[in-house]
Amino acid sequence: MPYLPRYLCRFAVALLCTPAVPWASESPDLDPGNDPVVLAEPMSGYNSFVVTQDGIANELNAMQQGTHNSIEARQWGAGNWLDLAQDGQMNHAALLQDGDHNAIIVQQSGERNDTAVTQYGVGNEADLFQWGVGNTAMVEQYGNQLRATVWQWGTGNNTRVVQQ
Repeated sequence: MPYLPRYLCRFAVALLCTPAVPWASESPDLDPGNDPVVLAEPMSGYNSFVVTQDGIANELNAMQQGTHNSIEARQWGAGNWLDLAQDGQMNHAALLQDGDHNAIIVQQSGERNDTAVTQYGVGNEADLFQWGVGNTAMVEQYGNQLRATVWQWGTGNNTRVVQQ
């Protein structure tokens, strides 16, 4: 895949996330090399996906099933990785990575679950799993080699993790 400027990556993501495009759900076999990679698979309507990637070898994989789910992701640096799955309605994930070799995994199933992850540094990992209704999880990592895992089941759970 040739190098694409940021504005072209945003345009490509917008096309991938539009269900009217017949090839939107196909996952091409890509060798990321040094280029940013975004694989998005919208399975239903009214889902939104906004991504900004700046750096080399950053990767984002997303699957949205249901309606009115949203993902906002921003990656700066090298070798950062995001893996997201949303199933249900009105789930939201806001993710920021600034540094190198950081990883985030988010799985949301249910309704009105909200996740926010901020990572600054090198080698950080955050894993968030939400099942139910109206759960909120926030993870902030400022430093290197930090790890956080959040599991939420049920209704109305709130979790905040700050690591420095």
